[in-house]
Amino acid sequence: MWVSIYWASTLLNLLGLRWSARVSAIGAFSGVLIPGAVLLALAALSLWQGRPSHLDLNPATLIPDLTHLGTLTFGVSVLLAFAGMEMSAAHAREVRHPARTYPLAIGIAAGVILVIFVLGSLAIAVALPAGAFDLQTGVTQAIAAMLRPFGLEPLTRLVALLMALGVIGSVNSWIVGPSKGLLVAGERGELPTALLPCNRHGVPVRILLLQGLIVSLLCLSFSLQPSVASAYFMLSDLTIQLYLVMYLLLFLAALKLRRDRPEVPQPFRVPALWLICGLGIIGALVAIGVGFFPPAQFGALQIDPAMFVGFLLVGMLSVMIFPVILHGLMRRAVRTL
Repeated sequence: MWVSIYWASTLLNLLGLRWSARVSAIGAFSGVLIPGAVLLALAALSLWQGRPSHLDLNPATLIPDLTHLGTLTFGVSVLLAFAGMEMSAAHAREVRHPARTYPLAIGIAAGVILVIFVLGSLAIAVALPAGAFDLQTGVTQAIAAMLRPFGLEPLTRLVALLMALGVIGSVNSWIVGPSKGLLVAGERGELPTALLPCNRHGVPVRILLLQGLIVSLLCLSFSLQPSVASAYFMLSDLTIQLYLVMYLLLFLAALKLRRDRPEVPQPFRVPALWLICGLGIIGALVAIGVGFFPPAQFGALQIDPAMFVGFLLVGMLSVMIFPVILHGLMRRAVRTL
């Protein structure tokens, strides 16, 4: 199913930004805003009607237990909600007044995500006791529990369908961004020229097809795990670890460019760049370290801790070493010519 959805999104992105943007916008509205609003409204109604709340407001429990890093590993996956906003930079030149609209759009997106995650988590805690919900289905379980007193629990399936559409929209928005980044790298001589041809919409066709092939192979890992939940968590954790490495490179590159190329005209400048990048580097390093600690919930996910750490190490090293090897091969080919 996911291989089919991914290839359908790939073919859609070959038609250019207009259709891809529409699908992503529909997915964001149906998969995030509507389920989030329903979850918050039901939690508020439950509290207003005086139903029992499972939210523990004891001051002693407001501060997380930081002595067991394994309990924080799932928290690293929350960063994946914010990851990907930089992919929109691939389209920054295609919007009107990017110097004004692009920073505003990023700020609004970060605020919406933060509010939905914080309030949504509190709403789930109102509906369900700690440990009574799963990583992937907590939202639908909470909505089902709050709809049950009204006899409307079957409507949970509709919410689940909307969330599925939201995930499809999210996947769709991630497809073309990396391919355009690779296209720029290829134009600088970092990729074989055979991968660089674009169609009339400016989309690098062969890079998108290669990307789809790699994603299809990664999807096979779902069949190698005891459950979908375990495969989902392992791939998600590896994804965020690699994303954090990329963020480290972005922060370092920003500092280097500000120091070495201050004369380059820029539509806007990030204030206090050294402070912001320093905080970002520290946060990324801490999150990478925490991500290697096997979570306490591994028993329920049926994951071997040693295999989990080995999977992360092999995956990270493979993805980080391959570009270095490719860079050396391309430089050698240029010298030979």
